[in-house]
Amino acid sequence: MSVTFKAEDLDQFTGTENYFAHPLFPSCVYSDGAQHLMKNGAAWLVEAVMSHLQHNPSLKAKLARSPQLRYLSFWDLKLNGKGGAVLTCIASEGKPPLVVQEIEFTDLPFDLRLYASETQWNGPRGETTGYLVYVPSEY
Repeated sequence: MSVTFKAEDLDQFTGTENYFAHPLFPSCVYSDGAQHLMKNGAAWLVEAVMSHLQHNPSLKAKLARSPQLRYLSFWDLKLNGKGGAVLTCIASEGKPPLVVQEIEFTDLPFDLRLYASETQWNGPRGETTGYLVYVPSEY
């Protein structure tokens, strides 16, 4: 699916009214703004972030040791000018990346930042603690 939104379209999302579950990532939910990405050609990006949060052992160890990182992590997708991009996770500006993933191809025409924060929600198995993935205007 091709990207069918513009970067400024994401500014309409302020706060979120819904948490959306993903069947492959039960320890993560995503916001209304991230749902917009999911439905408009960038599901792969939201899923990449959730995959790292749930399955990356190095990142999980760092999350376990750092309340600041659990509170807020920054996920940046930067285009490389060759049709691909690099996805990185940082704890704060100026810090070295905690995750670096090369993306061989993307049709996303702009750089994009997502946030992730530890949160709680009521899921099918009761109260769950995990990570919420959302767009910056929802912070």
